[in-house]
Amino acid sequence: MTQPPGVENSDKNLVCKLHKALYGLKQAPCA
Repeated sequence: MTQPPGVENSDKNLVCKLHKALYGLKQAPCA
């Protein structure tokens, strides 16, 4: 996942949470 220039650690933390959420959805089985 590439980050745009000027991204601070606080933003990276938020992106990390979003990435984990999306990854969780991908791992969820399709009912």
